Amino acid sequence: MKNITIYLCIALLGTICLLAQASTITFTDWTVVDTVNDMASGNLGGIAVSFSGYNIDYGVTDDSFTGFSMSLFTPPIANTDLVSFRGAPYTYNYVLTFSAPVKNPVFHFYSLASGLTFSTSNIIRLSGDPDFLVADNIVSGILRDNPKGYDTNGTIQLEGSFETISFTANYFDYSEDGIFMQIGMEFVPEPADINGDCHIDLLDLNEMVQQWLKTPDQLLLTADLNHDDSVNMIDFSILSSKWLTYPCD
Repeated sequence: MKNITIYLCIALLGTICLLAQASTITFTDWTVVDTVNDMASGNLGGIAVSFSGYNIDYGVTDDSFTGFSMSLFTPPIANTDLVSFRGAPYTYNYVLTFSAPVKNPVFHFYSLASGLTFSTSNIIRLSGDPDFLVADNIVSGILRDNPKGYDTNGTIQLEGSFETISFTANYFDYSEDGIFMQIGMEFVPEPADINGDCHIDLLDLNEMVQQWLKTPDQLLLTADLNHDDSVNMIDFSILSSKWLTYPCD
């Protein structure tokens, strides 16, 4: 335990400067994809997410999808979940609902050949194929019969704070278009005052050391700052970013 404390104290000095320059995007942990009732649900940084619509046909809930790892996405994700929905010539409607406001959400779209018409026009194109287009409140791609088996790919960001986002999916061909989606947001950690004394210092670090690499079935994880059911380097990074601050002031 003493060695862990020494290691974390040394690492603390290096991570404070790095975290001052970096932002972290956290993505949805999809836990349920119900293709019979056309709904999906998950968790985005502690916020419950639900997705419903006309045709939700597939999903990945075990963090095994690698298609978003390409540089066409901002940021790329090596392994993640997804939910798949379909576009059609006669237009399908979809709704995303969050249990708390989500600020500036990020959307990855994989194999998009439809036009998606959003309930907001505050859309920024972050990256994607040359034919991944944003015009006012419409995001669109094109059909590609390429050897890799996917259509247009890219990332957008919606500017603003949202508890509900709705969109339609209109496919410009005679059949239907399957589209993979993942949703993220910038993770803004709560003040890392683990022991509740309004000062983030060595006492909080000591609490973290006591819980290091533990899981909820072993003890109550007050130092699990990103709520992933483990105390690890991600939590330490959050603690470092708040080091010697006074969150009650």
